[in-house]
Amino acid sequence: MRIRLSFGSGAATAAGITLAALAVGLSAFTPSLWAQEQAPEVKQALVDAAQFSAQEKYDKALASYRRADALSNHTCASCYLGMVNSELMLGALPDALEDALHAANAAGDDRSLAADAHIVRGTIFTAMAGGPADEKMNEAAQEYRAALALDPQKVIAHYDLGVLLLNEGHDNDAVAELSAYVYAPLANPRYVDHAKRLIEDPSRARLPTTGDFSFTTLEGATISNASLHGKVVMLDFWATWCPACREALPVVRDLHDKYASKPQFQMIGVSADSDEDAWKTYIRDHSMNWSEFLDQDGQIAGLFQIEAFPTFIILDRDGNVQFRQAGFDDDSETRMSSAIEAALRRPASALPTATARPAASPVPPATPVNNAAAGAEAMRAVFARQAQTSLVPLGALLNSAPRELSAAESPAGAGAPNIAAPPDGVENGDADKGLYRNAFLKLSYHYPEGWISATADLIDELNNKTRRWMEDHPAASDANSPSPIPFPDTVFQASPSGTDRSPFVRITIANAAAVTLDTVGLESKQLQDRAGFTLVAAPRAVTAGKGSFIRTDYEMTQLDSPVWVATFDSPAAAFRVTLEVFARSQQELDTLAASAQSLTLGSPTPATNKPAPRHKSAATTKPNQ
Repeated sequence: MRIRLSFGSGAATAAGITLAALAVGLSAFTPSLWAQEQAPEVKQALVDAAQFSAQEKYDKALASYRRADALSNHTCASCYLGMVNSELMLGALPDALEDALHAANAAGDDRSLAADAHIVRGTIFTAMAGGPADEKMNEAAQEYRAALALDPQKVIAHYDLGVLLLNEGHDNDAVAELSAYVYAPLANPRYVDHAKRLIEDPSRARLPTTGDFSFTTLEGATISNASLHGKVVMLDFWATWCPACREALPVVRDLHDKYASKPQFQMIGVSADSDEDAWKTYIRDHSMNWSEFLDQDGQIAGLFQIEAFPTFIILDRDGNVQFRQAGFDDDSETRMSSAIEAALRRPASALPTATARPAASPVPPATPVNNAAAGAEAMRAVFARQAQTSLVPLGALLNSAPRELSAAESPAGAGAPNIAAPPDGVENGDADKGLYRNAFLKLSYHYPEGWISATADLIDELNNKTRRWMEDHPAASDANSPSPIPFPDTVFQASPSGTDRSPFVRITIANAAAVTLDTVGLESKQLQDRAGFTLVAAPRAVTAGKGSFIRTDYEMTQLDSPVWVATFDSPAAAFRVTLEVFARSQQELDTLAASAQSLTLGSPTPATNKPAPRHKSAATTKPNQ
């Protein structure tokens, strides 16, 4: 099935802002889903689906979610929302809309979960609307109101509804919704600031603008919104694993060939692939001779609020979003060609100043800057996006935290950070029937009953993602330091689903000096100052099992659905051993943190440390059956 979602200048901003909820959406919704009790065969199908998603095999993930749904006799809301996630990646938005409704119905008495599903439907309806007058906008508004009626704590629905109403011109009602969001106790600080700006000047929501960006293409050219001023730009957000993207390629090529002779036009492909070699091979084999960028960390996709593939965006000469289409059908070429022609006919204005165009979303610049405060803000946004899908170990955030930079320093010239990890032997643990054992570390840990340990492949993928995250942000680390930056190697992870969705527990190992209350206290301050964490309980010494640990409790306020984290660090180990407990409420955190009492740790086997490889060999951890 092929679909078309089109946006003119009036709808572009509405869709762009509202689709931000999908980033919070499917990932932030997922934590509560796994709380549903499922039969072992259903859990295994969900684990398989999560593994396929981590490998960007969304067609296989969709098949696994459907198998889990059938095994549950169509009572598994988490299966349906998993389908929604896969369908958005594959470009099947009508199917995603239908399965989100199935999720709401399958939620049963779980009002919070049903509200989540209604918010998903609201965001998809908004994306499918052809403009402010489209009936789908009214359907979206009904979905947001249904979510709030079910669970008033789903305050992101106030934000989404407020933006939607602004685009329809209902400013008074919109301001009331945005005000409700601003003063809600669970409001995300990242969106509060933007909501306040919209309340101050509602017309901002109807300005089809985007924020600043800069990146380097495959051919080595640096592209930024400033360098593109005066040009009409077509952005093609795609991936090699997306069937609709592959189907659209001939049309994209035709449009490039049609306008390539015009110096005022530029086409740029932005790929969501994680496999750089596969990306390069595809571009070469299909003669894609226009600018291409590999957006591995999702910063550019996040700036443009891309949540479905393919998505085509046309910017006018001033960098304003004039056309947006998610999905592809037989009319796509005609509609995009008409939008390009219309944009080419309009002259560019004078180069705008930094304050002339308000950003369409609270996402900060996509590239590092020298200003330490701005760099920290960029790190907060990057980490928040990572946290929504695959939570980066706190150790990685600490090790990559931006240091205080002078105005004369240039992070981009400092080179890639020098990263070192513990030896490969630390990965060779075994998890079975609720017990994790690691002979190298002389460690044992009883994780919560009934939980499933992550597969070796998933742990390997999580470590690779963390490694890429650290490598891709050299400005966020002190690359001039003579000592290697410790890599927090995840050796064990477990959750009700076997995936990296809250609630879950994780053990990481870093080749770092022994911790003390003073060092943990300093790191706690960095997480608060530079990563937007809220300290719930200060570092303190606790007794766990037969040893002593330092426990620190945080609340991750960057997310619309807050996550509470407790970390247990061992001050006596040769390596830094950390148990991280992620929960959806303070009460759940306290319950899960009790599992630390089972943690025992001896003296690790001596070994020679070496730099962390780009791709680590799979650990022997196996899923609990």
